[in-house]
Amino acid sequence: MDVAAIAKRAKVDPRKVRYVLDHSLIPYLLQPAAGRGQAREFDPFLSFTIAVAASLFDAGLPKEHVTTVMRAWGGASKRTHSTSLWTVFKQEAVPELEYTLRQNVTLMFLLIDLRNNFLE
Repeated sequence: MDVAAIAKRAKVDPRKVRYVLDHSLIPYLLQPAAGRGQAREFDPFLSFTIAVAASLFDAGLPKEHVTTVMRAWGGASKRTHSTSLWTVFKQEAVPELEYTLRQNVTLMFLLIDLRNNFLE
């Protein structure tokens, strides 16, 4: 899936997706080298992960917080602990992830709709 398709499914501006990729907001993400003028292609799980990060950024989280949240949720790794994005993507857990920032602001994201957009 390319950047435009990820943005469409996540319902965010493609610039947000490119920002997430170009500023390395997702830990453990190895990007394919498409070359200048070539679309970058990602597998379904990485596309979902990128969409989550772009949605967090689009919701107004500072880039440092997006990176922190994505690291806590497993980033682009396919770890199997109960709060990882991989577990949510594979529909093995309740699709609700929580992360508390230092300011004691709790972020709750229901990812059902987003996940379903990537399973079509």
